Amino acid sequence: MSETLNQNRYSIVELGDYRFAVPVNMVKEIIHLPTVSEVPNVSAHFRGVFNLRGQIYPLLDLKYIFSLEGKSVKANQYAVLIEHDQMRYAAAIDSALDVLEFDPSELEALPKDTPQVFAPYVQSVVAHYTFGDIFILNMEKVIQTEALNAYRI
Repeated sequence: MSETLNQNRYSIVELGDYRFAVPVNMVKEIIHLPTVSEVPNVSAHFRGVFNLRGQIYPLLDLKYIFSLEGKSVKANQYAVLIEHDQMRYAAAIDSALDVLEFDPSELEALPKDTPQVFAPYVQSVVAHYTFGDIFILNMEKVIQTEALNAYRI
């Protein structure tokens, strides 16, 4: 599909009690989390690396960044593989729920009760009839964190 057709489509993922939307044009695939090798002396939001079909992916723990319960990465989790601007990494998620398209008019400003730690990484929210509030992630801001840039592969 062309990037124009995908600009309003999102992979809906679950982290704890929250739903987040990741732009599909940045998602390569969603997989069961393989065995992760720990890496010493890295930032706490990195849980290690894994090899998938000969490609090494650093694993980002979004739960840690968002200060959510259950920060440890578990074997029964999933990973969303992200590729953007010649960078690839994986983000641990609890589950993948759906792929949805949102009209830009559906996007709303963050409610006042949104956790403060979300604000730098969330651009808007959508009230969905099935999933409740879905936070639209600005993955470019997640990618551009200083600590993440230190681990570009």
